[in-house]
Amino acid sequence: MPKVTLSYKKGIFTRLQLLHIGEEIKTLVAEAASTLDTKLTGNDVDFFAREHTDFDLAADVGIEIETIGFPQRRAKLGERNVILKLKKGILASSWFPKISPDSPLIWIKFWDPVGLHV
Repeated sequence: MPKVTLSYKKGIFTRLQLLHIGEEIKTLVAEAASTLDTKLTGNDVDFFAREHTDFDLAADVGIEIETIGFPQRRAKLGERNVILKLKKGILASSWFPKISPDSPLIWIKFWDPVGLHV
């Protein structure tokens, strides 16, 4: 199950925006992380929003996606065009603030599938 953390600068989002953006991002990430063998929906993605503290040195908005690095998922999410499509979908949201499409937005962290999976 992918986990998405939206980190943002204080005052950029309202709670209503976060609710709408969260649902949109969950759907987009589910589509991006789905493979031929595994179809995900927005219900399969966890979404968390975290406001920066006053001492964070970070971009105004950042999205970290953590997921198990199954070979097919790792290969798909490693494709530049898949990530660019995901970024374009997020930036197209009417609830998302207008930021430069050239700014870094998405970071992906893979956890290797070690151990028994039942």
